[in-house]
Amino acid sequence: MAKLNSAEQVARLLALVPYLTTRGGYADLADTAALFGVSAKQLRREIALLSLIGDESRGPGNLIDVDLDGLDEGDIFLSNADFLARPMRFSAAEARSVTLALEAMKAWTTDTAAIEGALAKLRQAQREAVEVPVVLDTHPTEILAALTKAIEADEVVRLNYGNQARITPVVEPKQIVNSGRYSYLQAFNVELDDWRTYRLDRIETVTPTGQAAQARPEPPQLEGWLERAAGAATVTLTVSPEAAWIAEYWPVLATTETADGLQVELLVADQAWLTAQLLLLGSQVRQVNPPAAATPAKQAAAEALAQYRELVG
Repeated sequence: MAKLNSAEQVARLLALVPYLTTRGGYADLADTAALFGVSAKQLRREIALLSLIGDESRGPGNLIDVDLDGLDEGDIFLSNADFLARPMRFSAAEARSVTLALEAMKAWTTDTAAIEGALAKLRQAQREAVEVPVVLDTHPTEILAALTKAIEADEVVRLNYGNQARITPVVEPKQIVNSGRYSYLQAFNVELDDWRTYRLDRIETVTPTGQAAQARPEPPQLEGWLERAAGAATVTLTVSPEAAWIAEYWPVLATTETADGLQVELLVADQAWLTAQLLLLGSQVRQVNPPAAATPAKQAAAEALAQYRELVG
């Protein structure tokens, strides 16, 4: 027996009942299965489950009536399911929560027609229209549109990335993902021959190159990285020109040129990682903000120096 995905199964049944109700409770099993994109055998098992569902407000034992014999012959007969065909009703608090979520979604997608339609219905259903202001660290719509077009066309583009366009990588955009407050572009960096992640609100321009993207292995999974980034601390490093390479190899949020080097803003989810990088850079690091972020590296360096002195003493 095939394993059923419970979330997909529930969503399908919630759509199936209104579909059948508008047709008088009858439909052909094979045709309905094809319409919902499942096998007739799987749909038969799912419809049989409806006979265990009822409306408690109408009394105990008030279950949906399913003709199981008809199912075996390839026909769907359903009755006593009007309660699932009624429109969903929200409380005022629920309506405001859904409105807020939809407003947030508008900030990082170009396909807003469906969202606007849902918002209009929600506001009309509320006694008093509630306008919910949503403030996000977001990105220009034209940037998202250009990247979406490049992804769909499998086209190579050049990005101007970071403050003052400090980096101009040539990339093959793969996908755009969202992690709560920020959206990210995952792309294959042609010059570095590796996958990289770019925060959308740091991309200043997207320039098509007219070149087709090559076939690449699947990109690394971002879920774990995004979850860590969501709870990470922001650290700003000022480094000498010799260390400017870190802006292309680390997941930086922003870069700013200074009089004597480069200022890099990044998210740090693992203090041990930052400590190792600071020890690697050594004197090329001019400043760390907040200063406490550099304390473990200073302590490790002092301990190593003490042990060295003891060995050669």
